[in-house]
Amino acid sequence: MDDWTPLSIRETGSESEHYKPIEGVPDWMKPSLLDWVGEQTQWARGDLDGLVIRPLQRRLRDDLGITHIMSDQQAVATFYERLTRDSELFLDVLDFMVGHVVGLNARHRPDMEYERGAEVDRAELAEILRESGSIWTVAGSGQDSHLARRLTPPSQSLAQAAMTAGDRAASHLAAAWRATYGRKPSPQEGYNEAVKAVEAMAQPVVSPQNKLATLGTSIADIRQKPTKWSLVLSHPDAAGQMSVVAQMMELLWKGQHRHGTPDAGAPLANTQEEAECAVQLAMTLVEWFRNGFVRRAG
Repeated sequence: MDDWTPLSIRETGSESEHYKPIEGVPDWMKPSLLDWVGEQTQWARGDLDGLVIRPLQRRLRDDLGITHIMSDQQAVATFYERLTRDSELFLDVLDFMVGHVVGLNARHRPDMEYERGAEVDRAELAEILRESGSIWTVAGSGQDSHLARRLTPPSQSLAQAAMTAGDRAASHLAAAWRATYGRKPSPQEGYNEAVKAVEAMAQPVVSPQNKLATLGTSIADIRQKPTKWSLVLSHPDAAGQMSVVAQMMELLWKGQHRHGTPDAGAPLANTQEEAECAVQLAMTLVEWFRNGFVRRAG
C-alpha cells in the first residue's frame, strides 16, 4: 500500500509530530495486531496450550492468568484480554511468535509451501508495524526471526544482507544486531559480538597463520607492514589507505569496555549509542573484507 498522510495532517503540516515512532502498542494499533495473532493461532487451537501458551508461560515466567482447568475458548479469551491490557507483554508475545509460532497455519494451506507461508505471515506483521509507525519491525529469518528496532530501509537492507551471508562473521553480526536492536537491548553483548564479527572476517586476510588472532593483533599486523595489503580505492598512498583501515578497526577495538579498571570515573559498560555505532562500523568492515575490498597485495 502507498504511504498516505491524512488530509488533516497535510493541512496543518504537523507530519513530524504525528509520525513520531511509536514505542509501545497504543489502543488503535491493538485490533490489527490481535487479528494477526488470531491468524497465527487459529490452527493451534487443538493444542493452543502446548504450542503457544505453555512455551510463553515458561519463557516469560508469567502464568498469563491461564490455568490448566480452562477450556481452549477461555484460555484464548484470557490471553487476548491480557494482551490488550499490557503493551510490554504484547510486544514480548509478538517477538516470540514471529520465530516460534508463525507458519503453523501455513501447514494447512495446500496452495503454499510452509516456508513461503511463514514469510508471508512475517511480512504481514512487518507491514502492520510499519503502517502504524511502530519503532519495531521484523528482523532475522526462520526461527531466528524477532522484533528489532527499525532503521531506515537502506540501512535495514544492508544489515539483512550482512547478517545472512552464511559465514561465521554473519552469525556474530546477527547476534550483535539482536543484542543491540532487539526487544531487550544488551549494549555490551552487542558491542562484543560486533568485535567478534570483524575478528572472524579479518583473520583469514590479515593473519592467516594465526588462528588465535584478535582484533588487536590484526591491527598490529597491518601497522607493522601496511604494504602487505591494499584497498581497492584508487589512491597514490596505498600504505596510507591501510592505515585508515587500521584506524577504523582501532576505533572499534579501543572503544570496547572489555577490561576492568580501578578508575572510578570509567564507565562499566558500553552504552546503547556506542553499541549501535559499533555494529554499524563492524558491518562496514566485515563487508570490506568479505567482498575483497581489503586484500593481500599482489
